[in-house]
Amino acid sequence: MNMKRIIYIIVFSLYGISISAQSKSSETEEKLKKPTAKELKKVTESAPAIVDYLKARCEKLSEDYHQKRDLVARYEKRKKPEMTEEELKGYLSQYSSISTIYENKDEVGKVLKQFPSNNLAETYLKILDMLESTYVGYREADNKAFCDWLSDTTIAQPLEKHRKEYDQLKNGILDYSYTMFDLARVFRKIKRIIGDKPRITRGEIIMQLQNDEDLEYINRIPYAQKALNTFVAKYTGKNVDNFEEVKKQLVESYPVEFENFDW
Repeated sequence: MNMKRIIYIIVFSLYGISISAQSKSSETEEKLKKPTAKELKKVTESAPAIVDYLKARCEKLSEDYHQKRDLVARYEKRKKPEMTEEELKGYLSQYSSISTIYENKDEVGKVLKQFPSNNLAETYLKILDMLESTYVGYREADNKAFCDWLSDTTIAQPLEKHRKEYDQLKNGILDYSYTMFDLARVFRKIKRIIGDKPRITRGEIIMQLQNDEDLEYINRIPYAQKALNTFVAKYTGKNVDNFEEVKKQLVESYPVEFENFDW
């Protein structure tokens, strides 16, 4: 393409842009013209009718809104039909054990919370909370509240098929504080065992503790078992990634024994 042709294209393009700008400018000027007296009169005469229409429309929308709001409020205030004692027993009896209930705790908890005035539902909700505490770690305030609840003779008892496991959980909760004390004692014993037998294995340590009946309380609490296994693994030379985390938890949950422990 030669230079003369390029110049022609540029000139025609600029001309087109100029024409377009002039056209838009004319349209803008047309819109900015003052309305005539006739046009103003027409708008003024129709304004009251427009205002009345908009006012009526707003009132109708407001009425619809308040009707729907009242309907929702009445629905939310409706008393939920509570499950009868027999229906609740039937629901809970489908679970063979408390452990199975805990495995489905989200679903079961959602059902139980729908019936806050049902004593049996309250008992099973408390069971879930107590069992949860045996996995996540000892908390003094929570454990005291559980012990106070367990001492209440008016609480509903769980189903017969769950009674044995419930009694085991109950004993574990009542002895939870002592279990933490006993865990520190067992830790010190493990250090003595390793000091006497540096090449002893994890399995041999656990076997000796079982033979010496040192694990009676620890075996009731999954959290204590986990802490014990982590401690033994660490002191028998295993690579334990979460040792510092477990150590910190123990210090925070039971400082009377673990804050000044000789780690």
